[in-house]
Amino acid sequence: MRKIFTFLFAALMSVGMFATTVTWDNSTLSSIILYDGDGNSFTKDGVTLTVLDGMIAGMDGNWRGYSNDASFKFSTSLGNFTRIEITGNINALGGSGWTQTSPGAVWTGETNETTFGMSFDNVSQIVFTIGEPEPEPEPAEVTVVFAANNKTVERTVTLPHTFKCSWDNGMDGPDELDIIIHELYNDYYYCNSNMNASGSDQVEVGTEEAPKNDYITIKGVFEGTVTVTGDYFDWMTGEEGAHNYSITISIKGGEPEPEPLFEISYEDKWLKVNPTDGEGQYFVFVEDKEYYDNRYIQYDQTTMQNYLDYVVGVVVGMSAQSNFVFSGEKDIDPDPIYHTWYDNDHLLINHDYVAFVFKFENDARVGDVEYLAFTYAGEPEQEEGIEHIVLTEKAQKVIVDGMIYIVRDGKLFNLTGAQVR
Repeated sequence: MRKIFTFLFAALMSVGMFATTVTWDNSTLSSIILYDGDGNSFTKDGVTLTVLDGMIAGMDGNWRGYSNDASFKFSTSLGNFTRIEITGNINALGGSGWTQTSPGAVWTGETNETTFGMSFDNVSQIVFTIGEPEPEPEPAEVTVVFAANNKTVERTVTLPHTFKCSWDNGMDGPDELDIIIHELYNDYYYCNSNMNASGSDQVEVGTEEAPKNDYITIKGVFEGTVTVTGDYFDWMTGEEGAHNYSITISIKGGEPEPEPLFEISYEDKWLKVNPTDGEGQYFVFVEDKEYYDNRYIQYDQTTMQNYLDYVVGVVVGMSAQSNFVFSGEKDIDPDPIYHTWYDNDHLLINHDYVAFVFKFENDARVGDVEYLAFTYAGEPEQEEGIEHIVLTEKAQKVIVDGMIYIVRDGKLFNLTGAQVR
């Protein structure tokens, strides 16, 4: 069965397409009177004007600053400013990103606050264009693999995440990184503030000021590996720096999903199986879905492989491989496969079943098991010119002295596939 995983990547579109416009008109501006005083502010419609080093007399539209770069500040809680347009007479203009126009000034950029100066009069209107804030990224839960000294240690965390050493206690009161290094090197030391990292800017290392905890911060998912080096202080012998470590860090599961080996479908009452590489033999087994779900539940590889290896053992012990093994593209009637394993004819009813398919070599499963859940729709019609597989040989279950056996071709087998007589 081809399992297709679709990853949707959101395109970051220009903020102008999702913009909010806030206009302070003459009526609003004339109400603003902020005299000298650091921190005096006015807020309207999500935009705040703060006096840093100047004064505003709104009645006559005069704004006078005493600092060229930062007399006043605009800030917003709505996202990021992308354009601010002031209409008025500009006597002196300062601040980054501002351009004088006639009459007025325009600022462009992308930030949630910006400063300006120096002196204007007859200010009659300010138009703020604000882009919607970028959505917060979804937390990424990953398994981080630490490898060193021919050992590996795994930790599942939500990124960003910081692994620290305990400067105060070391292994007497360890933090995460103490334990990881201890598991890799089996040593009993504490961090010595001498770390380096190479391989990705998503991994940062360093030492806190107080207490002097060494740390490894994984900021986001990265490909490949990162190498982190450092050393420990041996508190037992006092050999500072004598115990160096080098740890390789990677993110588990970053590899792409392997392409499926089979295309499996249930169409026109036929179980259709097509090996994508067109090579070798494969094994097909049909099981009641309710039976499987009640006993095995999981469709992960380990669970399916254990069950199907048991099935193969029984089938090989009975020398019945020909009823389950195929090659090439086939349309298969699922009913004979099912009742060859069980003891009654035409046991399939309008019910849910599972078809398991896997490569088969030297009387054994090879590689992963793929599966398809389907609802049986009756016996398929035979069509000329199309190769369909219909099985005729059957086996029977019998009970002898309270034990279940399988009878086939006049021979008696136990449930492990071993011939009894």
